[in-house]
Amino acid sequence: MEHLYLLLLLSSPLFLCQSNTFSIPLLFGNLSFGKNPDGTSAFNVDQNLNILGNGAKRNTTFTLGNGTFMVKDDANAIVNHTDFGGGGEFGVRPNGVVVDNKINAGNKTMEGGLGKESNFLSSLFGAFGGPKGRR
Repeated sequence: MEHLYLLLLLSSPLFLCQSNTFSIPLLFGNLSFGKNPDGTSAFNVDQNLNILGNGAKRNTTFTLGNGTFMVKDDANAIVNHTDFGGGGEFGVRPNGVVVDNKINAGNKTMEGGLGKESNFLSSLFGAFGGPKGRR
């Protein structure tokens, strides 16, 4: 029964705030509920700690409605004002299945996913000096 009350409490902003985002501030982050222009509902948790250019940040978004269920997650360490880490997006949209990933390594970003395998591998080899044996 407690789970039902928690679900109702967390989902009530989706019904109360039809056009705006409802945000709850947390220590080092936010918890947000809202509607997107395409009619889907979004639930977002973001956290950020940056002390003199060093720290960490994380952002997780769940999107559902209108034939869509998506989960997008980004987690990065911040070192000397530069992001290191990765993230991904997976789920189902009306136009098909989405599985994407992204890796941040300093000033280099490698992106891949379904149908983007060659792009990911070429950017990965390019970022780290190419395949072994090539100089």
